[in-house]
Amino acid sequence: MKMLCGVMILFGVMLGCPVRSAAEDDAAAKQIFDHVLQTYKTAKTFSCDGDYESDSTSIPPLNDKITFKIVFSRPGLFRMDWTETKMGGDVVTNSIFTRDGALYFYWPLMNKYAKQKSIPDIIGTNAGISRGLSYEIPSLLLGENGYFRFVSLKQEPDVTVEGAPHFSLAGKDGRGNSYEIAIDKVTYTIVQVKQVELIKGSTVADAKKEMAKTNPEIAKNMPDLPPMPDFTVTSTTTYRNISFGRDIPVAEFNYEVPPTAQFVDNLLK
Repeated sequence: MKMLCGVMILFGVMLGCPVRSAAEDDAAAKQIFDHVLQTYKTAKTFSCDGDYESDSTSIPPLNDKITFKIVFSRPGLFRMDWTETKMGGDVVTNSIFTRDGALYFYWPLMNKYAKQKSIPDIIGTNAGISRGLSYEIPSLLLGENGYFRFVSLKQEPDVTVEGAPHFSLAGKDGRGNSYEIAIDKVTYTIVQVKQVELIKGSTVADAKKEMAKTNPEIAKNMPDLPPMPDFTVTSTTTYRNISFGRDIPVAEFNYEVPPTAQFVDNLLK
């Protein structure tokens, strides 16, 4: 379990790295994805829930499963909850949430919560521990391309997701990661993202040392990982119960922090 936690944190950090924009796109694929980007960045409100699962070809193989929910209302109301399995097997819920006009992050790993500067800041900061979920769709809602900055993009035959046909786009980003994106043919919302990412074994071995440069408190809880061969991680994120434009009560953006949690100025102190 220690190895799983350490490597999964590394995967999330690597997901947060910027990549180049598309060079040569299939015209139909570009038109579809431009429609997707426009749909998200102009949405008055957005909500969904879903799940994420990843598997690796490492030895031993690693598996990660989490569930999540996202609620957003323009310009500044936001909440995202996601589960995480702690060492020992306990499943806990992390939350970024809005309460009384202020933005907070609750981190059960530290049993602390603190005010945050802004939505753009916190969704990027949490990309690592959320497996990229705090950034993937929320960045689109804020008008950014997020992770979807491709060097190639093409339309594939329609794909069936949970019994319904969807547009299917295949792309590669500047790091060579491969994507398959299923898009609703009516609403132009993303319903599923499959990614295959190459992980350098040498980078995994240095994960704790690299994390210590920016987040020493997190690094302290990470294991020392041995060198390993390069491997791939295949992840699938499925978005369900997607809603645009519904009236969302302000109370829905507030997460009830456990009474044992400590309110602090900085989660890493």
